[in-house]
Amino acid sequence: MGHNLGKRAKEWEDWFAAIPGVVARSGVKVLRADGRRAGDLDVIAVDAENKLGVCLEIKWPIDAVTRREVGKVENWVTSAADQLGRVRGELESGTAVAELPDGWPQLSEIEMTWGVGTPQQLCLRPVSVQGIYPTSLRYLIEAGDPPSLRSVVEMLKRPDLPKRGLHFSEETFTLRVGHHTVVVDTIGIRQFGWRPRFPDLT
Repeated sequence: MGHNLGKRAKEWEDWFAAIPGVVARSGVKVLRADGRRAGDLDVIAVDAENKLGVCLEIKWPIDAVTRREVGKVENWVTSAADQLGRVRGELESGTAVAELPDGWPQLSEIEMTWGVGTPQQLCLRPVSVQGIYPTSLRYLIEAGDPPSLRSVVEMLKRPDLPKRGLHFSEETFTLRVGHHTVVVDTIGIRQFGWRPRFPDLT
């Protein structure tokens, strides 16, 4: 199952490759000077003309249905950020090199943005490594077709999320059971059909 889930990084590759001017690859090897493997770049997408790139560490946890499971997925994301941060550090220091396809610019020539991708769950817990941004494939797909890789970078750094007071409100629901009163926290939807949108950078 783990092997099959790992191959789903191809879904991310295909999504990035559909963006105008972008080429994408999954499973790019990262090697040290002595030939030992330092890790992989699960998915990397590059806009060569604008010297812009996005690299994601991909995780495919089973969808969370309880609060405890949500926490476990967020732990996965935090661990993945640590892993990607280590590989990024080796690449930036020059102690390791990514085997990019022929014709691609080198990573040192690209303005890179780094992140962690999951299938559906957004992680709003701050990760321990600066400059690594969690996201999900479902969230990006819901935002529609990105006009450029720059718009994806902006969405990673500043996600478009519903706003309290505009799109939703926090309310309470009181339920009386015999001599007991139960107060339940609820979310009131003010704007149905809300979807995230990529920023217009034109």
